[in-house]
Amino acid sequence: MTRRDRFLIAFAVLAVAQLAVPGSRLVMRELTLRTGARYRFQAAPVDPYDAFRGRFVSVRATADAAPFAGAQVPKHGTRVYVSVAEGEDGFARLTSADTSRPASGDYIAARMAGTISSNEVRVALPLDRFYMNERLAPEAERAYRQSAGARDAWLAVRVRRGMAVIEELYIGEKPIAEYLKAE
Repeated sequence: MTRRDRFLIAFAVLAVAQLAVPGSRLVMRELTLRTGARYRFQAAPVDPYDAFRGRFVSVRATADAAPFAGAQVPKHGTRVYVSVAEGEDGFARLTSADTSRPASGDYIAARMAGTISSNEVRVALPLDRFYMNERLAPEAERAYRQSAGARDAWLAVRVRRGMAVIEELYIGEKPIAEYLKAE
């Protein structure tokens, strides 16, 4: 095998590896959207523009506190796994947080955001951006901000193996795009 052949093989391996990383993230996201358990999270507003990823509606799930199941509360920024269940009102509630993955049930990988009490923690869920059509995003942001005061905005979120993906932003019982058409 010549030096040139080894170089080409090394180049091909590197090229495949560079495509595999973002490709696997896309596949995991799509699998979560298609097969993940669906939860409703109440939402509160936060409108930015991301030059690299386009327009999005900045959202915040109101569920951000959970009882801590571990022995010692971890430091701010530490990865925690938050168990999720559907509450009596139909919205998701965080049932527990721990530094190890739960053996069963749905959970979201999140970051520690603070301590509320000796056995309750605040977590930063990865549910902060809902990407949508660039032309509709400013209108959606306005409608979302207005509805958030009335507490009728919510997120449909798919959860699978620690990954959470926002499927849709709703105002009342209508998806945001449908709500904007009716407005």
